[in-house]
Amino acid sequence: MKRAFVEHPYQWMPIGSMAHLDAAVEEDYVNFYKTYYVPNNATLSIAGDITPEIAKALVEKYFTDIPRGAEIVRPNIVEPKQQAEIRDTVYDKVQLPAVIHAYHTPPQGTDDFYAVEMLSTLLSRGQSSRLNTVLVDQKEQCVAAGSFPIATEDPGLSVTYGICNNYHVYLGNADLINTEIKRYRSVSREDLRKAAQKYFTADNRVVLYWLANPKG
Repeated sequence: MKRAFVEHPYQWMPIGSMAHLDAAVEEDYVNFYKTYYVPNNATLSIAGDITPEIAKALVEKYFTDIPRGAEIVRPNIVEPKQQAEIRDTVYDKVQLPAVIHAYHTPPQGTDDFYAVEMLSTLLSRGQSSRLNTVLVDQKEQCVAAGSFPIATEDPGLSVTYGICNNYHVYLGNADLINTEIKRYRSVSREDLRKAAQKYFTADNRVVLYWLANPKG
């Protein structure tokens, strides 16, 4: 989000971050509540076997005395169109590497948003999806791949990702993902017998009896 947006507040995730929460003081929470937790920024939903006239009377009885808040000010910043690809490499404490593409997409509720969302379903929903079939099953380049739009009120992003196979982490040989099957196929019955005799011995084991507590 930080690299995809240069003007719009979506530079940070709408849900916020722990850094924002850590920096907040009690006054911030109180002001936020007074600003946004008001009737003119709320929707009352009623479900069930109701009589509309009675329900409306109860709503009038219990909710009309709640004071209306000030007008909700919403950002009107328009993010300029991105003119060129942005490419970054980030190093972090991760178990497997990932390649992530984020594309600017229209806001939720527009005709094009539904097309983008259906495209994401076609690409990544289920085992027979395009990304899973090609990247995970056929080419075996990823352990997982997916695509999803971030549904936002203003134009947002659609994210496509692949979590890569990476044997280099384990054995120092990234190509092993392509050749390790040969090692399994080369194991003989005699190899199995020798391994059993060598490793599956009483003096080379730990025994644990895991029992139910007799007191319940």
